Amino acid sequence: MKVLFVCWGNSGRSQFAEAFFEKLSSRHQVKSAGTNADERTKHFGTDHVPDIVADVMNEVGVDMSAKRRKQLTKEMADEADIIIGIIDTQFLPDYILKSPKFRHWDIPDPKGTDAAFHRKVRDQVKKEVEKLAREIERV
Repeated sequence: MKVLFVCWGNSGRSQFAEAFFEKLSSRHQVKSAGTNADERTKHFGTDHVPDIVADVMNEVGVDMSAKRRKQLTKEMADEADIIIGIIDTQFLPDYILKSPKFRHWDIPDPKGTDAAFHRKVRDQVKKEVEKLAREIERV
């Protein structure tokens, strides 16, 4: 099974989800991407995930140093068996919104917040990923 996690910049929520899913489900493939990842990379001059994201993941034993932002493409969505949007749906392209593979997780964007809020979001994402991994393992 191929899972695709999508958020706005591929610098927080979807990266959290991809990293947790990789740890929980070695039988399945996972990717993450952002609807505006290229814009974020240009703005910040780097495709690395933000330090605060890497730091809060290091706290739970997950190394994010090799993670890079990836721009969402239609091909990524076409290849996925499940697409999880962790973003306000107004920012998703129609090819995702209209896909029968699409699911939405209502988790707030931690961009611009402190480490405590990032931890809260990280933990919310982890709980949802754990549920998804359990569901998929039964398939």
